[in-house]
Amino acid sequence: MPLTDAGEVLLLRQYRYAAGELLWEIPAGTLEPGEAPERCAGRELEEEAGVRARRAHRPRSMVPVPGYSTERIWLYAARGLQATQQRLERDELITG
Repeated sequence: MPLTDAGEVLLLRQYRYAAGELLWEIPAGTLEPGEAPERCAGRELEEEAGVRARRAHRPRSMVPVPGYSTERIWLYAARGLQATQQRLERDELITG
């Protein structure tokens, strides 16, 4: 969860094909094989939002849909944001 110096959450508006609409989301992504969650969080933050965090704190992990999935996600508080370049994948339609 990227937090600005003013304490605001940086959200992205991303088109989700399954929902058929633009949704407000925090930057997120899928772990590459063997990738540490901390590395994935930093990579996705830069790719999707075009920012880097000087500091990141992992307060917890969670299972978002335990009724039908064992997927676990890790939540980070990212602070000290610095602008970089957004690098979207071909199928990503994201606005800020």
